[in-house]
Amino acid sequence: MDSFVKQRGREWAKVTYDENFIESSIADNSDDFPKFDKQQLKLGKVLGKGAFGTVYEVKGVQISNDAQAGTESQFIADNCMKENHARYAIKFLSPEVLNDTGTFIQAILDIATETRVLSDTEHPNIVKARALARISPFNEEYFIMMDRLYDTMERRMEKWAKKAKLYSGFSSKIIDRKGEKKRKLLEARLVAAFDLSHALGYLHERKIVYRDLKPENLGFDVRDDVKLFDFGLAVEIRDCKLAGEGLYNLTGMTGTPRYMAPEVAKNEHYNEKCDVYSFAILLWEIMALKLPFELYTISKLKEGVWNGIHKRPFIQPSWPENIQIVLRESWSKEISERPNFTKITSLLKEQCVMVRGGNEKGLEHRSRRSTVVFHRNIQMALRRVSENQDSSK
Repeated sequence: MDSFVKQRGREWAKVTYDENFIESSIADNSDDFPKFDKQQLKLGKVLGKGAFGTVYEVKGVQISNDAQAGTESQFIADNCMKENHARYAIKFLSPEVLNDTGTFIQAILDIATETRVLSDTEHPNIVKARALARISPFNEEYFIMMDRLYDTMERRMEKWAKKAKLYSGFSSKIIDRKGEKKRKLLEARLVAAFDLSHALGYLHERKIVYRDLKPENLGFDVRDDVKLFDFGLAVEIRDCKLAGEGLYNLTGMTGTPRYMAPEVAKNEHYNEKCDVYSFAILLWEIMALKLPFELYTISKLKEGVWNGIHKRPFIQPSWPENIQIVLRESWSKEISERPNFTKITSLLKEQCVMVRGGNEKGLEHRSRRSTVVFHRNIQMALRRVSENQDSSK
């Protein structure tokens, strides 16, 4: 792609971005984040790769001048490694996005959107942005520095499946006589679902629809808390998009077909309840530890899931009642019949407490804020005080 085409692509993405955030309630707080040049970063191994981006671990950060010394930038540089493990990760656009103009425009629009959303998001189960590239998000060299995740939901479910098989077979009589290991395995899955439900509820309260819920977009941090990441397809619900009856005129066929709500797949008007449907399919997967609609092609999804008999995965009668309620209500073909995440989170919390024998400890989300988050907030407050003092002189 030549420089002229790239420049026109950047301009087009910027225009689309501005249109998407006209009179937006999502603040652009990107100026509050530390900024780095790519040359200041020492990158490690590739951690993952998505449709448009590649994620690397950060092995080191070099402070470039005196202005960065003693600041949030210095804090990140001093703390990027802990016990020989990288604490941060960098998301760049993959080089191959430059091969196609349409892909390039969508890629830079996605990373600019993700920057905007993450800059104004504060939840213990949503990945935290820590720093940004010094250049414009509409430049192909732009990046976001985030907390490093140590496991993906995909890999975690594979581990859970192996344990579930071990604890339910003949060997369970030897290695899990009292059933405690099986109980803890169920607890871990329920807590992850509960945390994710709370995070999605937080987004919906702020009129943000995630639109791409799937295991590939979930990970676990160093404390083993589940984290939602990759906000490139997130969209804000605004009155100007209202089509009537609480539904909005939003882009159809957005997300991953296996988890996609019927109304999105059929290019109909929809609202935040599309995330509720996707959550139900994911929750079933967490419980069954099997891929939903495993052998289904797009054609088969269209015929039997999004239309026709509206087939859904089989619910095991042995699953907890609250889980069965969440599943049946949340994947309803009728948008209005799906519950909101306040109800879902309440049901899942109740189930977590029951599985824990009445113990609610650790289920309060406000008590799980990262110490690094507090550090950044303190640094921001101190910087504003300093700026106010300078301006008053």
